[in-house]
Amino acid sequence: MINALENVLCPKWIKLKMSEEDSRKSKLHFVEKFSIPGVIGCIDGTHVALIKPFENEHLFFNRKGFFSINAMIICDFDMIIRAVDATRPGASHDAFVFSMSSAKHYYLSQYEAGDRGSWLLGDSGFGIEPFLLIPYRKPGPRSAEHRFNQQHAKARNIVERVIGVLKSRFRCLKTTLPYTPQKVVKIINVCCALHNICRSNQIDDIETETVLENNPIDEEIAENEENSSLYSVGRNIRDSIARNLIL
Repeated sequence: MINALENVLCPKWIKLKMSEEDSRKSKLHFVEKFSIPGVIGCIDGTHVALIKPFENEHLFFNRKGFFSINAMIICDFDMIIRAVDATRPGASHDAFVFSMSSAKHYYLSQYEAGDRGSWLLGDSGFGIEPFLLIPYRKPGPRSAEHRFNQQHAKARNIVERVIGVLKSRFRCLKTTLPYTPQKVVKIINVCCALHNICRSNQIDDIETETVLENNPIDEEIAENEENSSLYSVGRNIRDSIARNLIL
């Protein structure tokens, strides 16, 4: 049953590509509410616990001290899940999950095709890209960077809400799933598709207090990013937005 649900529901209800109208609505939403232009969605990772796997158990033991899958979620302004990648074990860093995902390759191809005005918002567990903006590290008080971080956090809250709704609606994602990693991946995918069906049919969300899962900055990853041209482009975009931010 889980295989059938995944094969039928996920391709239909989880779609990364946005129509021009959806992209326009998203950018308008984020600039009107948070003064950040060009935002088409937000990204975050969340851990789903599972029993100790029979193979490569060390890869699934996360920094919080339990075995898990680190599931990457991308949502839009309307709390629709646009992408999910639950194929990476819990020890994987958010930045690594995104770098290996089809979503990263999609956004990179869009950027290379000429889309230079669309980006996601992510926390400091990710690396900055021309299509992914993260907060500044240790900005000075009352500085442009500090104001940007404040608005960035408010805007990014929507993906944390989506994760909270998803796990409250499908309580199995809050428990320790007694299945193999391969089956847990399928369960997460199907739950995300069912969440989108609920949103599409205006079924009331079930929200509880959201537990933030922001990851500490990985200095080794950050150093590698600073040597890339994409890092420089993303940093320049963020600096321009911060300087022109009007609250």
